[in-house]
Amino acid sequence: MSDGKIQTRKRILAAAQRVLAERGPSDPAVAEVMAAAGLTVGGFYAHFPSKDALMLEAFRQLLSARREGVAAVDPKLAGVDRRALMAAFYLSRRHRDTPEACCPLPSSLAEIARMPDGFRQALAEHIELMVAQMSSAPEE
Repeated sequence: MSDGKIQTRKRILAAAQRVLAERGPSDPAVAEVMAAAGLTVGGFYAHFPSKDALMLEAFRQLLSARREGVAAVDPKLAGVDRRALMAAFYLSRRHRDTPEACCPLPSSLAEIARMPDGFRQALAEHIELMVAQMSSAPEE
């Protein structure tokens, strides 16, 4: 894949992540995502086989970014203190009001049951990984 095609794909994914976090994976149209990426709809299928494929990849990337954010919370804190700090951050105005850092779950959970299996699998994997992160012992 050429550098230009890679960069275009990243722009499309970034636009999809923004609208997915705001409104969930099924609401935004391909035309809206492409316009948000500064592109026309005509080039969409050169990068993704379907809207669901795009939104699933964007969903997985958003969930992964959230886990990275959780991992950055002071890993030296003991379990209870670390979980309390993570919960306080997740529920904070700063987290809620920062569009590029908002969680895709509030906008997506109501739709998950109607989405293709990949979305449910991604969510199940995310929850398992988050539980493992939050349950891990502090680093020495």
